[in-house]
Amino acid sequence: MVLLPGLPWVLLILYACFHPLPGLLEEVEFSTVPLDSQGEPLRFFLTEDEQYRVFRPLPNFPVRFKNILLLQEDQNYYWHPGVDVLALARAAWGTYVIGERRYGASTLTMQLVRLRQGFVTRTIRGKLRQIWGALSLEVHYSKAEILEAYMNLAPCGGNLQGFPAASWKYFGKDISETSYSEQLTLATLPQDPLERAPQQDGFPMELVRARQRLAERWEDEGKDVHPLLPVSLVNHFPFRAPHGSESVHFNRLGQEVKTTLDGVVQSMAEEHLHRYVEAQRFKGVKNGAVFIGDWRNMEVLAWVGSANHGDDAILGQVDGVNSRRSPGSTLKPFVYALAMDQGLIIPNTILRDTPTSFNAYTPDNYRSDFTGALPAWRALVDSRNIPAISLAQDLAPHHGLHSLLQSAGITDLKPEEHYGLSIVLGSAELSLWELSMLYAALANDGVAQDWRFFQDEGKSSGSPILSPEAAWLTLKMLEKNPSPIPRPQSNIATPVAFKTGTSIGFKDAWCIAVAGPYVVGTWMGNFDGEGNNALLGRSMAAPLLFKIVDDLLSREETRVVIPPPDGVSQVPLCKVSGAPVNAHCPESVMGWFIPGVSPIKKCTIHREVYVDMKTGYRTNQKGDGVKCLVREFWDSDALEMFAQAGLPRLTPPPYPPNRGIDGAFLGHPPIILHPLDGGSYMLEGQRRTIGLQAAADGDVQQLMWFANDHFLGRTRPGFVQEWSPGWGKWALTAVDDGGRSSTVDIVVEPSPSFLQEEENP
Repeated sequence: MVLLPGLPWVLLILYACFHPLPGLLEEVEFSTVPLDSQGEPLRFFLTEDEQYRVFRPLPNFPVRFKNILLLQEDQNYYWHPGVDVLALARAAWGTYVIGERRYGASTLTMQLVRLRQGFVTRTIRGKLRQIWGALSLEVHYSKAEILEAYMNLAPCGGNLQGFPAASWKYFGKDISETSYSEQLTLATLPQDPLERAPQQDGFPMELVRARQRLAERWEDEGKDVHPLLPVSLVNHFPFRAPHGSESVHFNRLGQEVKTTLDGVVQSMAEEHLHRYVEAQRFKGVKNGAVFIGDWRNMEVLAWVGSANHGDDAILGQVDGVNSRRSPGSTLKPFVYALAMDQGLIIPNTILRDTPTSFNAYTPDNYRSDFTGALPAWRALVDSRNIPAISLAQDLAPHHGLHSLLQSAGITDLKPEEHYGLSIVLGSAELSLWELSMLYAALANDGVAQDWRFFQDEGKSSGSPILSPEAAWLTLKMLEKNPSPIPRPQSNIATPVAFKTGTSIGFKDAWCIAVAGPYVVGTWMGNFDGEGNNALLGRSMAAPLLFKIVDDLLSREETRVVIPPPDGVSQVPLCKVSGAPVNAHCPESVMGWFIPGVSPIKKCTIHREVYVDMKTGYRTNQKGDGVKCLVREFWDSDALEMFAQAGLPRLTPPPYPPNRGIDGAFLGHPPIILHPLDGGSYMLEGQRRTIGLQAAADGDVQQLMWFANDHFLGRTRPGFVQEWSPGWGKWALTAVDDGGRSSTVDIVVEPSPSFLQEEENP
């Protein structure tokens, strides 16, 4: 440098000292690096300027590596003021005077200036600006701060900046874990990153020779010498949990963030899904997703959004964990839970599975079969549609499934009226994340809490959507669902409460389970929305789930079982009707109920009847030859279903023909199945009639139908009586042959199209 006389020199020094400079790394963007719960990187993301940079504070760099680097780049680092004057003079003499070759004389501080400012230092003007910048840095920052910045920004080949990023790319490990030979390799890169950067096929000879020269210099210095061993080249960044990692990149840009993902569980789930999808490809099923969480702390343990993130043919970059789709029958358990909370049923309550219309909505079962009467828990695990929809209809207004989903925090729901009763069968779209969160609420005393994915986030307080009693009873019902595949004997002791679902059109197969401390969800399908008859929840999604569940449970040292809450008790229930036993029930079982909430009406199926043993007919009079027997009184439609299934019931004998009935006629009035009480019906097209249908007590032979006291006709119980009504309000009454009756009120009105036909005949 040319020395300036007095005052200008002083002014320059003052300017350098007091002119504010930005922080060394203040405007530098670093890569987003999501970590698993053990602190291992899942993925490294490019910055906006297409670089990989990973920040490490100076203490995280091995002391030996810092010394090796300074030996390679700047031996006098701690002694010069940012510029090595002797080295500069030597370089200027060799380059510009004798013209031998270009000599490097940049200190580590000068290199940092070039990296930060982008100066072209091949010219004298550029070199002077670099020198001035180095002097300014040395005035404002300590040697440690400058060294730290350089080590995080040093060019290491391609779009790698900083030794931490290079260590992960080339060796698959943190800089703090590098060996002597790996540290020598890294330290030689900045001098010629273009020629020395490792390639896919190995290390360039230029790098090998430079590393050897540096090792010899290190040995000549008498440092901590180690043998120069072969270095294993990885040459790629880790790429785990790509969909969950993208969520980190979206929410925590430029940060190194520790997630709750368990690296071992994540890899296990990815491997299970990949193998399973490969095995199902011949069926036309090309993709799937897996979610695993711990309901105790609501931490996400595995997030597998697709079978292969990099496969564009299956749209692998779509995240199957957060994509919303029709959940099929996976929401049915919450209808049963609400029904228990509202005192409509207990797990053993007998429900009806018979053809039924709900206003204009006529649902069916998957195989179009009906079972008649069955306990609630069986209706749930068999995924019968009619019982679930009937319960949903009986729930208190605005306290049904739609309200539960809103309370749980499910967003983007349409108004309740948009779905109607079809919401029970999956018309409201949910994601695997959301479904798993709902099932976690069953294990958490009915409190819905969102999943935790970042370790620096606290557990949410959540919202109660069910009582602890109803939530626990629902899990007990789901535990009776039989496994679709054989299970290891060692895991059978841990119950698995699970439900499957199949969307309309066979586009989605689901299975969600609570097993031990885990909530596991699997989805199978194709992201292009292609339907496939193989996409059934039980046969496609459930086997994958159980493979994962059993793998998880085999790792558990202690068994996790959810104990019953204080608010549930067991009582004797009729083995046949599922209601609390009466004095005539021949067999009983112990069953759970919620005291003060659950229905306590005793069994009405088993009743005493008097039978004239001479004639075999029923009578209401005691006397000689009359015996008191216990018989089953089932509704007529249930009896018909039992008959179709080949399950005869011990029903009461009929009264004798052509005789009056002596004494009071006991039992239950008919149940009008269609039309529905309070319903509004429009007649259009060729349809000008309404079908009247009712079930009756087990001793009823015929029903009589009346509309506003006008006789319409007679039918057998369960049969349809066709009726051609006029417009207006109607009271429809069904009277059985014992004089017992039921009435529903409906409104019949013309459709707009019918009125138009009338106006324009």
